[in-house]
Amino acid sequence: MTPLERAARALYARTPRVVEWDELSQSAKDVNIADARAVLTAIREPSNAMLFDVPLLGTAAKQGWCAKDIYQRMIDAALGESHV
Repeated sequence: MTPLERAARALYARTPRVVEWDELSQSAKDVNIADARAVLTAIREPSNAMLFDVPLLGTAAKQGWCAKDIYQRMIDAALGESHV
């Protein structure tokens, strides 16, 4: 399960529903996945706390990545995933 699908399922679980996720049509799932994509896109830009309070990992720091690079790469990777 991709991060987008996990997020879509989490958003769907928070709303009143008649059917469970696995019973939804693909078009209904796609709507929820689009909502999850919108959320991930909205949080792509990190807050100051995320930039300054997140310790850098040794390898990433050695490659010259800062917390913002790591955060955005993770979100970009999640946004780019598709269910296979």
